[in-house]
Amino acid sequence: MSTHIMKEGEATFTLPEFAEAPTRRMKVFYNPVMEESRDISVLMLQHHRGLSDRDLLASDLMTGCGVRGLRWALEVSGMGRVMLNDVNELAAEVASRNVELNHQSSLVEVYNMEANQFLALYSSPKRRLDVVDVDPFGSPAPYVDSSVRALRNGGLLALTATDLSALTGVAFDACYRRYGSRPLKTEYAFENAIRILVSFVARVAAVHKMGFTPRLCYHRKHYVRVYGVLKYGAGEADSSLRNIGFILHCVQCRFRQPSSSILNGKCKVCGAKLRVTGPLWLGELSDRETLASILKDLERRGFRLKTKVREMLRRIMEECGMPPTHYVLDDLSSVLRIKPPRLETVIERLRASGYRACRTHIPGNRLKTDAPVEFIKYVLKP
Repeated sequence: MSTHIMKEGEATFTLPEFAEAPTRRMKVFYNPVMEESRDISVLMLQHHRGLSDRDLLASDLMTGCGVRGLRWALEVSGMGRVMLNDVNELAAEVASRNVELNHQSSLVEVYNMEANQFLALYSSPKRRLDVVDVDPFGSPAPYVDSSVRALRNGGLLALTATDLSALTGVAFDACYRRYGSRPLKTEYAFENAIRILVSFVARVAAVHKMGFTPRLCYHRKHYVRVYGVLKYGAGEADSSLRNIGFILHCVQCRFRQPSSSILNGKCKVCGAKLRVTGPLWLGELSDRETLASILKDLERRGFRLKTKVREMLRRIMEECGMPPTHYVLDDLSSVLRIKPPRLETVIERLRASGYRACRTHIPGNRLKTDAPVEFIKYVLKP
């Protein structure tokens, strides 16, 4: 079998085949586009280790060639044990060879099991993990229940979802089936995708008397990523559930309103019927202290994508404290039948008027603000 030798971060690894655009048919999965995601996972695990009084037990649940977990072992100080798992027998063999190639056999173990079966091994109280990372090809929903049951009190859960057609409302039935939420095709659908996923995790955790609090959430081209902490206790679960609700949206004038009720009614601005999306998470998606910590850690790292990671994290920090949803200037301008003004100009005008305003980390002409939609339209007009 011919092999390709690759390097990412401090890990050197081999692949039986390589493709810039990986597919399900690949013998062993590796996606070079996710290097940025793996960079951030290193930062998040290092931050989580700093909050813990013990070395971390961490699982890379769908490891593929093993690069994510290997980077934890090589780049995160204070790792107690890293467990790589993949249901694909060849992937597990390749991951094992890569562990040996990086001289990490004393720290890293490799398993060849179905993901939920693997997590069940760690669901008993004395065996639970500090970190579970779920990075599937598609939806993480089938693995969330097993993941929360395998985590210790204060454990870190990391999830990737690539089923954006479902989460953004293109495939409505799939979203409702997988996550129990009604999506909505809106200009802020990618943010909604994150909020639907966080809401789903919080509701699953609450069944087990656990609260889930997101610490870092973001969207990239083909996926959304969520990091959050689980806390044991019915009180924690109840507190978490209080962040779940709905968004009422007007497709005519773009008014939107977070709500604890699914009763939609009429838009108070233009009188049109409101549409409903949810249940979804209405609370904060990211934590300022976490972001400050990982941004500081980032500066000492030699990541190839360091500048790109820094820019995204800084924009996410700007979004902290802002209300749910955002606006796309092109969309609002089309409603007003005007040419879109510069985003920077709109932000300056809103801030000068006493409102908070910033860009979003999601690319495009996107605006986050606490200003009402009618005032935003007023600012947009020449």
